[in-house]
Formats: sequence, C-alpha cells, structure tokens
Amino acid sequence: MDLKGIAAKPAGLSENSAAPLANRASADKALERGATPSVERAETLRSDAEVREFLARTGRSLDIQFDEDTGYFITKVKAKGSGEIIRQIPTEEMLRIAKNIDQMRGRFVDLLA
Repeated sequence: MDLKGIAAKPAGLSENSAAPLANRASADKALERGATPSVERAETLRSDAEVREFLARTGRSLDIQFDEDTGYFITKVKAKGSGEIIRQIPTEEMLRIAKNIDQMRGRFVDLLA
C-alpha cells in the first residue's frame, strides 16, 4: 500500500474527517521544533497520521486499545458508518488462546509449589 501523496484533504470528507491531517501537521511541527523526545516517536506519529488519512479516504477508522489481561495492543479497522469490525489484530481467537496460556501457566506454577 503506497501512502505517498495523501496529505491533501480527500474530496467529499467533512472537516471532522480531516482531523488526521491536523494530527500529521502537529507531528510535523513538533518534529521541526525539536519538541518530540525521539525521532522514533515523531516517525510513529507521522505514520499514524498517514494511516488514519488513508483509512478516512476509504470510509474506515482505526481503533487501538490495550488489553490488560494479555498485555497486547489490539488494533481494529472499522467501517465508519456502521462501526462493523473489518479486521482485528490480534484476532479474538488469539486473545482467547493467550489468556488460556496465562491461566495454564499459573496452574502449572501452583502445581510445582
């Protein structure tokens, strides 16, 4: 997927949909001012803005959450209108497996004690 050239506001989007453009501009300005703590952080912010811009153009949104039970970040791509989950990484199955492994590990430690 080529994300070059997506800095312009896509046609037909509301001002709210163009919010990622403002985020990208903020990330760029922060980098120019030297306000960001590291190049990696600035690159991450810029990449995040580019991905969100691309998804906004395609009628999708990005949702990133932290799962306390597994310690994984969960990334969901959703349809903007319906909120339907188009793709989730890691999948619900993988999260369930990770939780089960943690539970089994705890039981194994209990057996050894």
